[in-house]
Amino acid sequence: MSQKFEARFDEFIKELGGERIPPAKTPGEQRADYLFRCAALSIDVILELKSLEEEGYEFYLSKRQAMISEWLRTGKLIVVGQAAVNYRDLSPELRSDWDAILYPFVQNLVRAANRQIKKTKIDLNLPDAKGVILCANEGNYAHFPTDFLTIVGRIFNPKRKQYTSTDSVEYFSTPGVGLASVAGVPNGAGWFIGAQRETKDPALETFRANMRKCYGKWLAREQGLIHREHMVDPDTINKARPKFGIEVVKTIKK
Repeated sequence: MSQKFEARFDEFIKELGGERIPPAKTPGEQRADYLFRCAALSIDVILELKSLEEEGYEFYLSKRQAMISEWLRTGKLIVVGQAAVNYRDLSPELRSDWDAILYPFVQNLVRAANRQIKKTKIDLNLPDAKGVILCANEGNYAHFPTDFLTIVGRIFNPKRKQYTSTDSVEYFSTPGVGLASVAGVPNGAGWFIGAQRETKDPALETFRANMRKCYGKWLAREQGLIHREHMVDPDTINKARPKFGIEVVKTIKK
């Protein structure tokens, strides 16, 4: 994660009333990044900040490129001209192939962050604190926001009972990273979306809603823009395309 963004994000957390958590005293062990002592909501919230571009991203990209090359070689995917391969435009068979490499990428990120949140709860003697993973997108256009959260939803499946120190995952864009203008989504609009583990906690939901709203205002201020909150349905976001300036993908399943 860029040091500049993390330093600015620290200021955002302070504006909201949060604080940086001191590093763990034991060498090799890591705590989460932030703590909110939310007396007004009767909950404490521990947050761990992760960047998608650091958490095994290069390995994920190499596997993704190898997968696409194999599709092209075997004729499962035919691209006319120069084009971006988009998850949402693929056949169910090819989406399944993509899921097979996207799932472990997301799972590893959640596993590492969950471990840090769990460690922090013990160190600070806050066993009932809510754990939140903050996933910052600093320019990863390999998948769209809702694709990422679909995987998170599978990880949070109640039957799995795993990573239980984490109560929600929030996925957001950093300054300068946005969706293309489509179906009512403004050109360059940032996002802040998330998924909470079932059964949802109303107090945590209030905290998340406030953080999302405040982040939108902060993001606009950082970019010198006027803030307008656009509530759009998942299908609208799914149709959004990053501005690659190239042709639309065309796929043919044999």
